This record gives sequence, C-alpha cells and structure tokens, in this order.
Amino acid sequence: MPPSLHSSVHLPLGLYSITSAMFMPTFKSLIYRKACFDVSNATHPLDCDSDNSSVSTHPGVQAWANEISMWCSAAMCIGAILSSMVLGRIGDRRSHRVALLVPLVGLIASDLLLLLQWTSYQSSTLLLILSEAVFGLCGGYVSILSSCFAYASVKHEGDEEGRSVSIARLEGSIGLGAVVGLLLCTQLGGFLTYKHFFLFFLVVHVIGLILVFFMADLRPSDTRRRQRESMWKESFQFLSKSGALKRPLMILLGAFFACFFAFIGSSHIILYYLKHRFSMSITTFSIYRASEKALSTATALFLFPYLRRRGGMDNVALALVGMTTRAMAKGWTAIAWSETTLYFTLIPEAFSRFAASALRSLMAAQVRPDEQGRLFSFVALLEALCNLLAVVFFHTLFPWSLPIMSALSFIVMAALLVPPILLIKCHHDAIESSSAVGNEEDSNEEKQMVTKEEGKA
Repeated sequence: MPPSLHSSVHLPLGLYSITSAMFMPTFKSLIYRKACFDVSNATHPLDCDSDNSSVSTHPGVQAWANEISMWCSAAMCIGAILSSMVLGRIGDRRSHRVALLVPLVGLIASDLLLLLQWTSYQSSTLLLILSEAVFGLCGGYVSILSSCFAYASVKHEGDEEGRSVSIARLEGSIGLGAVVGLLLCTQLGGFLTYKHFFLFFLVVHVIGLILVFFMADLRPSDTRRRQRESMWKESFQFLSKSGALKRPLMILLGAFFACFFAFIGSSHIILYYLKHRFSMSITTFSIYRASEKALSTATALFLFPYLRRRGGMDNVALALVGMTTRAMAKGWTAIAWSETTLYFTLIPEAFSRFAASALRSLMAAQVRPDEQGRLFSFVALLEALCNLLAVVFFHTLFPWSLPIMSALSFIVMAALLVPPILLIKCHHDAIESSSAVGNEEDSNEEKQMVTKEEGKA
C-alpha cells in the first residue's frame, strides 16, 4: 500500500462521509414513506410516492415520521454513549487502529440489517431501530469521528499548528465526502431503489474497513502507560489537574456542546422543515445541502489553514468566527421566505466548520498525548448525548410549533449559541495561554515519570 494511504486516516473518513451524507436523506426518505403508508388508509388515502404538498404538510405523517426518527436516533445514541469511552481507552492503552475498526464492523452489520427490510414499506420499523442500535453499541458514528481525530492529534504530537491544520483537513474530508455523497443523491435518487443504496453503502464500508486494517497503527509507548486505575476514574481524569477541574477545558467543552447541539438539531429536522415550509423535494434538498457542504469544505481545507499559518489568527478567534456564523445561518433559516432567499444561508454556513476544527484543536492542547483517545471519546460522548437530547427536544418542539411558528426551532438554535460565544470571548487570553502552559507542564510531568521509572530499575 502506498505510504500516503498507509499513514493517512483522511481517505477512510472521507469514504465514510460520502455514505453518511447519502444515508441521511435516504434513511429519512425511507422513514417518511413508511410513515405515510402507516397513516394512509381507505378513508383518507395518501399519495406516498410523490412529494406533493398535501403529503408534506400532513400533520399525521410529520408526527409519525418524527417519532420514528427519534427512536432510531435514540437507539444509536444510547449505544454510542455506552461504548465510546471504552473505545477511547482502548485507543490510549492499546491501539488507535483497533478503536477505529470496531465501529466500522458495527456499521457493516447495520448495513446488512437494512438490506433485510428493503423489500416492503410495510416491514416492521423495529428493523430500522435495531440497525441503528447495533451500530451504536459498536461506537456509532461518534466513535468513528473521535478515533480519526485522536489518530490525527497523536500523529502531530508536540506540533500545535500542525495538529490544528490536520484537524481542519479532517473536517474538510468530512465536508468533501458530504458534498460527493449529496451530489450522488441528486443524480441517483431518481432511479435507484433503497436496496441499491444500501448495497452501495455496504461495499464502500467494506473498502473503508480494509483501508483502516492496513493503516499504520499508533500505539502508546511504555513510558506513557501510566499506572492502571479504575476504568471510571481513568476515563475522566483528563478533565482535572491536581484535583481541580481544568476551567479552560470545561469552557471549550461547553462551547462545543452548544455548537454541536445546534448543528445536529438542524440536521434532524431541516428536511421536514423545508418540506413543510416550501414543499421541497429530496433532489432540491440534496442540491441545497451539497452547496452548503461544498462551501464549508473549501473554507476548512484552504481558508482555515491560511488564516492559521499566515493570517495571524489563533484558534480562539477562528472558533468565534465559526460559532458566530453558525448562529447567523440558523437565524436566517428561520426568516427565509422562499427557496431563493434560503440560499443566502450559504454565506455564513461557509465558515461554520471553523468552530469544530478550532475547538477540537484547543481541547487537544489541554491534555497529554496519552489522553487524546479519552478526550476525543469524551467529545464523542458529548456528541452522542447532544444527539439524544436534540432528537427528543427538536422532534418534540418542531411538530408542536407547526401551527404556531414552524421556524421556532431554528430561533432556539441561534439563541443557544450566544452564551458560549460571549464566554469564550471573555476568556480568550486564558484559553490560549493555558494551552501552551498545559503542554509544557505535561511534558515535564512525563519526564519526571520516566526518571522515576529509571530510578526504580
């Protein structure tokens, strides 16, 4: 295998992102059709094979589709919460490659379960929920992402700028895969069946598994393997130093939680919202999302590294830019009055990936190299918890708000981002300085441990 493929995690993550972007509209569409067939009856028949406005705005279809989506997402999130920290510990203690292989195996098992139910819309929705639960118990998408970010962070140990750029490029790989996936949806969605889509997902996931299997492994050295403690204590000890919580790290985690909550909440209901507001078809939706992903990917791959290396902007400033523009995008989504004006959200959304890239890099700088797996697994745990809360909150709020104000959910998303933006702005210098000091102190601590071990020998 070529050295670039042997040492890079970008390609497997990019392949997963392609199928993930295709999976969202495909899976949501399947749920929507199932809900339509369930609600339709002899007295009130519905045309479930079309995207007409009477079906899109039908309150019974909207409510049942939201409930199915909620249970599917809850099954995946609960499983991921139970398994993500275990996989992070495996990455720090044993192998970052193994920590990535486990969720990929679960993903393939989920694909096989989806293939079992493609034959009829009347098949039980329990198979949909079960497929998500199996994937979640193996770590889910959050563990795939956390393992990839931990791998990149450990690979650039001691190089904060290199780590920041590498994480931004991983974000770019996610975005590029999303663009390709959404464009494939627009081209193939009209004539491929659900069976063909699920078969395609299975093939791509098997290729990704093979690439990861032959990828160079990153294992902790003997000097970094600290004394074993209880799993619970060891999994969360990176949050504190000398018995006190790391305040800058807690601020960053809170900001990431709010930012991801707004992002994942929008992902869950945006299709239903646009169907209700503009009777938007799946093809038009995919074009809109592909445009959004293309712009945000381009800025993550090219503009973020330029601003970081040559523009003189630090990670805190870039995080503030990303969070502010995301709030602006959610606010504009709420007030857009047509499909044309909706496309104005593409301007602020182009910078929204700055937040995740900068926040991940800042958090990684707060902990030791042998804690990167647990940090990113904890971030994955937050993402799973965010997803679970967002599923319940927004899939409840959105149907309830339809008769009153259908855009209420997006107003809430924008408002939730204001407090962390102000908090990070107020603690700008403290966060930046703690990153540098933290790395130096951790390096000294590691040297002292090595000296103690040599003295014992």
